[in-house]
Amino acid sequence: MYLPKFLLPDLIVRIGEYVPPGIGAFQGAWTGGGADPGQLLVMALIAVVATGLAARFFRWE
Repeated sequence: MYLPKFLLPDLIVRIGEYVPPGIGAFQGAWTGGGADPGQLLVMALIAVVATGLAARFFRWE
């Protein structure tokens, strides 16, 4: 489901800037403005937590 940003509540838009697939950090880096360290930190934290959960709960059998 896709909704344009102007139809979403401000809180949801703000959260979407920090969580994947929110690409605010990539857009900033691509346009030359630089990536926001806060966005990079949140994305790294999500990656670490997701990796830990996958290692804990994934089983081949």
